[in-house]
Amino acid sequence: KSETGLSKAFRGVAGGSGAKRASLYIDRALRDLRAVLTREFQSLKGIDNVVDLREAVSEITLMISTQLREAIEDDVTDAYLNGARSAYADSPGLGKQSYNRDEFDLEDIRILQSNGPLGLALGNFEQELNTEMNKVIFEAAALNVAISSMVDQVRGVANTQAWKLGRIARTEMLNVFNEGRFRGYAKAEDTLGDRFKYSLQIINDNRTCGAHQELSGRIPAGGLFLDELIELQQRIGAKYKFTLTGKALLHPNQRTVLVMVR
Repeated sequence: KSETGLSKAFRGVAGGSGAKRASLYIDRALRDLRAVLTREFQSLKGIDNVVDLREAVSEITLMISTQLREAIEDDVTDAYLNGARSAYADSPGLGKQSYNRDEFDLEDIRILQSNGPLGLALGNFEQELNTEMNKVIFEAAALNVAISSMVDQVRGVANTQAWKLGRIARTEMLNVFNEGRFRGYAKAEDTLGDRFKYSLQIINDNRTCGAHQELSGRIPAGGLFLDELIELQQRIGAKYKFTLTGKALLHPNQRTVLVMVR
């Protein structure tokens, strides 16, 4: 352990940086992280002053941020490539040809990891986590709260903030999957020298926004070419004050899937 209590032997969740990660790795990361946080924060209860506690909390903040960022970035890669492969395989005439990722895919993935709701949440996570945990420490110190009680409060903040980031990541994975499907279909069209038509499967219920209700009624039964589908989303999105992000995201938490019309 370091002098501040963080285990130096800890090399990351689920087997460290070399571990093979499954899709939706963020769920496994959060489960493993909860157990790690319980152990790490328990060790901090031996600290006898606020200065050392803040130093230890800063180390833990960095550890949490690093591990969740790696998990989410892995999930983005998996979701995008799963979408691309599934769309490519869905295209007629390709038989069992395998999908080979290229530099365009990697650039798309880098953009998805850094932009939009997920990129913004990742960018702010470490600072917000550190701010919230220090706020708890300062407020508790002002009230002469015992160190052990401070540690319990800070651990609660860490778990809550990590859960919030995980929730954002999970809701964004469908968008990442759709971006991959656009890429897979586009690559299939290039390979085959042909164009196909597509639609968006949209869940219509009391949670569906007006833009997607209209979009559902405006896509013809025979579908649209990819560029036409993007243009239609842009027009309808602008009407409802949404800006199309990527090729299929009008707003966070939307529930749509890109499909080829047979």
